[in-house]
Amino acid sequence: MENQKIQVLGSGCPTCKKLLETVKRIVSELSIDAEVEYITDIAKMIEMGVMTSPVLAVDGSPVLTGRGHSDDEIKTELLQALSDNKEKMVAIIPAVVIVVAGVIANKLYFYGHIQVNSNLC
Repeated sequence: MENQKIQVLGSGCPTCKKLLETVKRIVSELSIDAEVEYITDIAKMIEMGVMTSPVLAVDGSPVLTGRGHSDDEIKTELLQALSDNKEKMVAIIPAVVIVVAGVIANKLYFYGHIQVNSNLC
């Protein structure tokens, strides 16, 4: 599975940078396999529908906005968002396997059918 992305979005102010450092520390402490990136492009926040900074997001979806969140709250929300995304991936994988298996079975039938018919000529 592809690494998830944790984003901290903000203007570059001390509050935004503090959230970034807190998130990096939590990710390190919990050995979370995710990329942490800092985004100062306000247009990205607007794309997410958020008008308050800083923003903590997982794979482009806002998790927390604004300041004043405790380390425990950040940790809880981050773990919940990462868990939700993994559950979504686990739900998608069986569907993908079924589709791929169907495509393979279809091709095998098609190619097998051609081979049987070509022997008749």
